[in-house]
Amino acid sequence: MVCPSCGAQIEPADKFCATCGAALPETMPPQPPGEFAAVPPPPPAAQYRAPQYGANPIAGLRAFAGGLRAFVGGLLALAGGLRALTGGLVAIASAWLPWINDSSGRFSLKPIDATDMSNLACGYYLLIGGGIAVACGLLLVLRVRRGTSLPLLLGIGAIAGSALVLAVEAVAYGRITDTINRASGLGADTGISIGYGLWVGIGAGVVGALGGLVGLFNRRA
Repeated sequence: MVCPSCGAQIEPADKFCATCGAALPETMPPQPPGEFAAVPPPPPAAQYRAPQYGANPIAGLRAFAGGLRAFVGGLLALAGGLRALTGGLVAIASAWLPWINDSSGRFSLKPIDATDMSNLACGYYLLIGGGIAVACGLLLVLRVRRGTSLPLLLGIGAIAGSALVLAVEAVAYGRITDTINRASGLGADTGISIGYGLWVGIGAGVVGALGGLVGLFNRRA
């Protein structure tokens, strides 16, 4: 046996090196001839079990139904957002379309020309309502929402913006028809009729409101 410190020959039973005095590591007691160290038995082999397919079909059906509901909810949110966005954009564009048609071509009235905000039939209110519907619809399309309250608020916002568009168009329709009826009662042929821009604005308000309703009732996804 050799000392690990100085390399001198030492006896197996020594605890210190006779040359350098270093402590020697404890050695294993010699094994009697013909005997071997006990070897631990191998661990028992794991029993094979066949996979249990369809062990809980109800849980699988619930998971499938939840995934389908989330998918349909996402499509509804996308459809509602697109409707609100489209309705708002069309409402804004209708501000440059005629409220009144004049067959003689001497007179024209567009919402953007009506700037008196003391009157609800004003182009600015039409732009504001359309802008609110566009913003809420865009957020619904982009799905920039977290929690359960934000989709509800976006739906309400799209409905409110579209309702403002419809209110502006309704007041404008009432004023135009009153003007036409008074002229007809006096027997005057003014050649004035309701412009197609008013119908476009009403249609845009309805589409935006429908999109807001979809976002209002779709709180999942």
